[in-house]
Amino acid sequence: MNIPSKDQFSRIFELISEFDHKRESELPEAIRALRDQGEPTEVVTYLRLNYSLAAAPEFELLPGERIADRYTIEGMIGAGGMGIVYRAKQDRTQRDVALKLVHPRLSTPELLGRFEEEIVTLGKLDHPGIVHIFDADKHGDSVFFTMQLVDGQPLHRYLREHTLTRHQKLDLIIRIADAVQAAHDRGIIHRDLKPANILIDNTSGHPVILDFGLATLAGALLADDDQQITGLSGTPNYMSPEQFLGTAGEFGAGQSIDVYALGVIAFEILAGHSPY
Repeated sequence: MNIPSKDQFSRIFELISEFDHKRESELPEAIRALRDQGEPTEVVTYLRLNYSLAAAPEFELLPGERIADRYTIEGMIGAGGMGIVYRAKQDRTQRDVALKLVHPRLSTPELLGRFEEEIVTLGKLDHPGIVHIFDADKHGDSVFFTMQLVDGQPLHRYLREHTLTRHQKLDLIIRIADAVQAAHDRGIIHRDLKPANILIDNTSGHPVILDFGLATLAGALLADDDQQITGLSGTPNYMSPEQFLGTAGEFGAGQSIDVYALGVIAFEILAGHSPY
């Protein structure tokens, strides 16, 4: 897919500002309507990427279904670029977990190898602000991994529904930054930091970051009609210029990608709106 033109970038950010006021359930239909109205392919594709909307998955697990002889599906939590997330129970421990079933289109040998490497690395992360990875295995033509089940809501929704003091906002930013730094200290980069990937725990009120290191895999899934996006991972509103233009490697960018996104998130927490 071609990089959008300057005018298309302006249109993308205009629509993002408009869509941020919509309910999540309204977004898929709103984006389909744009496509039907003749919006350029580049604009529609980047909006789908911004809101983690992939093509409809061709697989689904039902409540009561058994996975890898040790997990029982209890219900669906949500769907995104990588696949579908379910609430499940581990048989032996009776522990409630979030089980992410990765889309079969990610099941090429190369991508599976990258997936297994990421899971091993992520399993070693131990920080209260980063969701814990417990297990990974295969299910049919797909792979899955289980992680800590966080009873919470995405950061952007939390900010809309709660009036925070300046001190509370700064505390949120500090906790998110501390979690990001802990991952960077282990050489792990998120690549898709955004409010939707940060849950606020309903019990502690503290932020927990999801999907560390997995954004590059999600980027391989997103498609618009028959056109596959390759080599791009991230969410436009939170991507650094070099990441957006696909030139991050030229500048040796790594941790700076997350730092840029963190700056945008911090601005939104403090100001109540996007800097763009």
